[in-house]
Amino acid sequence: MKKQKNTGITLIALVVTVVVLLILAGISASMLSGNNGIINKAGSAKEQTEIAKEKEAIGTAALQAANKGKFGDITQENLQQQINNEFGEEKNAKVYEEDENFLVLVENRLYKVDKDGNVELSESNFEFPKKEFLAQLSNNELGVSEDKPYEIKCIEDLLDFSLTVNGIVIENNEIKYITGKNFSGKYVSLVKNLDFKLPLSYENAERIDYGDINQDGKVEKLLTELTTGKGWIPIGGYGQNNNGIFSGNFNGNGHKISNLYIYNEDINESVAFIGRIGPAVVENINIKANIYCNSTHAAGLVGIAQWGPGGTIKKCVFDGTIENIREDVRSEAAGIIAFNNSGLSNIEKCGNKANIKGKYKVGGITGSDVKSISECYNEGYLYSESTDGYSSIGGIAASGGNSNITDCYNTGKVEGPRNVGGITGGGAGNVERCNNSGYIISKSSAGGINGGKTNGWNMKFSKCYNTGKIEGTGITGGICGYNWVIGTTVFEECYNIGEINGNNAAGITGFLQVEGSKVCNCYNFGKIKGKTSSGIVWNNSDKIKIISCYNAGELEGTTKYEITNKGIIENCYYISNQGTAIGNSLEVTSEQLKTLAPTLDKAYTIDEETGAVTISETEIQNVWKEDTENKNEGYPIFKWQ
Repeated sequence: MKKQKNTGITLIALVVTVVVLLILAGISASMLSGNNGIINKAGSAKEQTEIAKEKEAIGTAALQAANKGKFGDITQENLQQQINNEFGEEKNAKVYEEDENFLVLVENRLYKVDKDGNVELSESNFEFPKKEFLAQLSNNELGVSEDKPYEIKCIEDLLDFSLTVNGIVIENNEIKYITGKNFSGKYVSLVKNLDFKLPLSYENAERIDYGDINQDGKVEKLLTELTTGKGWIPIGGYGQNNNGIFSGNFNGNGHKISNLYIYNEDINESVAFIGRIGPAVVENINIKANIYCNSTHAAGLVGIAQWGPGGTIKKCVFDGTIENIREDVRSEAAGIIAFNNSGLSNIEKCGNKANIKGKYKVGGITGSDVKSISECYNEGYLYSESTDGYSSIGGIAASGGNSNITDCYNTGKVEGPRNVGGITGGGAGNVERCNNSGYIISKSSAGGINGGKTNGWNMKFSKCYNTGKIEGTGITGGICGYNWVIGTTVFEECYNIGEINGNNAAGITGFLQVEGSKVCNCYNFGKIKGKTSSGIVWNNSDKIKIISCYNAGELEGTTKYEITNKGIIENCYYISNQGTAIGNSLEVTSEQLKTLAPTLDKAYTIDEETGAVTISETEIQNVWKEDTENKNEGYPIFKWQ
């Protein structure tokens, strides 16, 4: 049969013909092919149409997957099955689970699907990241500044970074040790979110050239190695002599590292994302990890800050879990930094959302004292098992030492046998503008801001308040549980409106002993329940001063004191709860108390030789004001409220 001649025109010829006609019509080449040209716009429109169709197909698949879920939830398996039905085999669409979302890769387009089935385009031209960190180290132009840092783009880069700090090299699947690199003066930058369980976060999640890095006796694919066995190798504090230290600048750029995993029952000094730091800066990173260890110091972010000028940790958040089973008088567990060897580190704008359990000291932000902690918070559940007299647990700091803690808050439940506080467990040098709304519970001492005092520093609490329930079988207080015999304690412009339960319970502080301590310009509006209940303070010295305070809270107990049981009392008032009133405390009616802001605001002086208190009739403190906005049911409040 004779083959018929093709008389049609090709697509190329057609396009050429159309272009020529358009040019003859006065349309320029740039109008055709420029960035905003007709051809590019046509291509973009086509791409947008494809994206819209793919989003619709993924949304349909998510809805069908939810219908198959037992409780209407979407699982990776069900979503993958429905994606296969929608796209068929030709596009090889793949579903991945990322933390709280799903990712769907359709050819080179990556879509995000949340748990409710909402779909959005994440990347229009996705490529698996390349492992480049080790190659960057030989480039003298990199790592020298914030603008030219070493970049971490994948899990392999992050792992190579850790191995470099620790002085670990992998040769023929075997671990060898060399001198580590501390990165002093260098800059390292995380450029994307990384998830240890997500293959898309690896250059090659199947690779085995890192050998048995999780030390479980088997060489498996890298994703498995880093999420089973001992898991992650901390950056510093590991290796041959555990001497690796990171002293550079690490910027997470607001990115998140998810599903970091450490399981180490061997006794180890430091377990965390970063094991040891020197005068480092670690900032702008969110870590979500599950850590189980037998360690002296365990944390979500940094295990130990070494001797020296200290480091700075800022804008970091930890989520997940920590359980430290180390039974040792030095063991600590915390969300951000476990132990600060020099007490000179600064922690700024950090948060803990993790549940943390330990055997000795537990803190939401830190286990030991640092130079300063500011604008930090805890939302996680914190628990310690230790009954040792020096153990402590605090929403921000387990033991604050001489730390300066400002503008911090706790909303999480904090629980332990003794020295339990919403902000600090074992004291701090200065605590200012901090508050607690979490449930604080102890078998012994507990306080809304501070549990007890386990050091010899002087302490000062100012502009702090508690709204949470405080419960203990020993000494409890709305601001502080108790204070030991060493060091004075001062309370200024603090208040409590939470319920306080304990053997000896008080609105502000449950036990105050050292001469020179004082409670000034404080009030209680919370219910106080105990064998002994005091509106403001229960103390053990006739020379402690209570000045310009009032109690409007209900007292319940065998023995009740309207303001305090001992001390020098001046310009203090109470609404009678039929308790004992001593010194110069005065009973007033509810309506009278509401008018006493000017009286409470009178200035006072203390004679240094005799300790006598004089209330001025003409000068004011500029501390109190009337509650014109009914913030406190009309009773006097502070000007900062």
